[in-house]
Amino acid sequence: MINLQKIQNEYQIELKIDKGLVFLFATWGVYFLIIWPKMLFYGNDGIYSGYFGVWSDWASHFAYMNRFLYHTPANWFNTHPLFYGKKFIYPFIPDFISAMLVKFGMDKVTSFILPSLLVSLLLLLIFYKFFKYIFKSSKLAILAITLFFSSGGLGFIWFINDLVSNWGNILQFFPPEYTRMPEEHIHWVTILPGQLLAQRGLLFGLPILTYIVFQLYKWSKQNFKNIKKYKITLLGFLSSLLLIIHTHSFIVLFMVCLCFLSMRFKQYKSWLVYGVTVVIFAFPIYLLLYHNQVSGSFFKWYPGWIAKTDQINFLYFWFLNWGLFLPFAIYSIVKNKLYKNPLVTSGLVVFSVSNLILYQPWDWDNTKILNWTYLMFCIPVVIELKNIWNLKNKFLQSFVILLIFLFSFSGMLDNFRLLKTNKLKAKAWSYEEVNLAQNFRRISNPTDIVLCSDYHHHWITSLTGRQVLMGYRGWLGSYGVDYHQTYEDIHNIYKGSEISKVLIQKYNIKYIVIGPHEKRDFEVNLDFFKKNYQVVLNNGNYVVYKV
Repeated sequence: MINLQKIQNEYQIELKIDKGLVFLFATWGVYFLIIWPKMLFYGNDGIYSGYFGVWSDWASHFAYMNRFLYHTPANWFNTHPLFYGKKFIYPFIPDFISAMLVKFGMDKVTSFILPSLLVSLLLLLIFYKFFKYIFKSSKLAILAITLFFSSGGLGFIWFINDLVSNWGNILQFFPPEYTRMPEEHIHWVTILPGQLLAQRGLLFGLPILTYIVFQLYKWSKQNFKNIKKYKITLLGFLSSLLLIIHTHSFIVLFMVCLCFLSMRFKQYKSWLVYGVTVVIFAFPIYLLLYHNQVSGSFFKWYPGWIAKTDQINFLYFWFLNWGLFLPFAIYSIVKNKLYKNPLVTSGLVVFSVSNLILYQPWDWDNTKILNWTYLMFCIPVVIELKNIWNLKNKFLQSFVILLIFLFSFSGMLDNFRLLKTNKLKAKAWSYEEVNLAQNFRRISNPTDIVLCSDYHHHWITSLTGRQVLMGYRGWLGSYGVDYHQTYEDIHNIYKGSEISKVLIQKYNIKYIVIGPHEKRDFEVNLDFFKKNYQVVLNNGNYVVYKV
């Protein structure tokens, strides 16, 4: 038998178990192990999503995965899977990974769930190392992580009101999300359901961003002494990859580095090496994907953010959405002079800029950047909570516990709600649609252009890997795509007339789908298509015509 003690003594190996890390994985880690398989799974009659955000967003990610799965590399980026004629510029690495897993034999559902679970556990590890380095305490690191994962505002007030008025139903299941109540001007949506579960790019980007900033912070504190240039170069290369993993994280990194450079300018030579390395690696990526592709609808001056959209007081908006967390963080920053810390300052800068500028046409998408502010503001919040606790006053220690409860209650409610998959689940695709997609792939080529409804869960768009003329307008609008003329042309095609034939030829359409969604969304002239085109697929609900 192997004598571990003898090996330890002989080679002077110090075997230590980090109890804080064990506790973190036994709590949040187990939560992720439970929650991820519930987010996408096979049911008796189809593939189901366990949360609305996953149901709504992952349909597009399936389309992107299938682009890498069924097309040759030469066709990966030349046109957008959801809009013919528009270049595919979406950060693609998470969906590319899933496609490669499928190529190696994994089923598509698992190819989404397994990487998400593993990256979530990696995120826990990086967060823990990051906060433990800052606080020099496992307990405070776990507290900071918990506050971040349970972000929210005053939605718990509505929970209490609902509990009083209908306690039986509320205890069984929380009908609303208490961090997403637009009618009450609460839009934040706590980090896990609103961001990490639904947003694949953010899930992959956040641990990488945190790791990069963590390394830069440590090196900066050491004044970059004894840091080999190759390490800086490797970190610059990793940083450039954020452009194809999660663009918003790259924007955050840019602002963070500006904060470090301005506050520690004496280190400018090392920062210059890092910055030049990032540019060298990022520039080819920019030329390949983004050059001349970003429309004027991005980076719009919009002071007030959603408070402006909702036409309510700015301070009241943030009090509703972040509760006491924000004023307590500001108080701690001032009291403890944490504005001298570039990490905390980066949170302030990101918060300020995100309340002045929209980074994408859909205003809510600024949350993808504001997450960084919440993460960095956990630093002053935890520091001041520790300071108050260390006064050894029982009343003040009770106050600390109350504050932690108020900071996290709304978010915890929504995190617990995610476990109720039997109440939240929604069918993504029926097995009828899965079979239709398989049959359609047999009779078509990957580059064939297909006309169908823009219904966001259409089986053609999400499951076939074929090029649709136009996908879901909600996604296209958030990408800054001007789809209006194409959408009008689709209406005219389905009306069935001589101009229909002209438009079909204009877009080089090979297949036309007519099913429940097309009949609902357009004036479909069935006689026109029956008369002019050959039926190649018909299962009673859907008919596919070949042009």
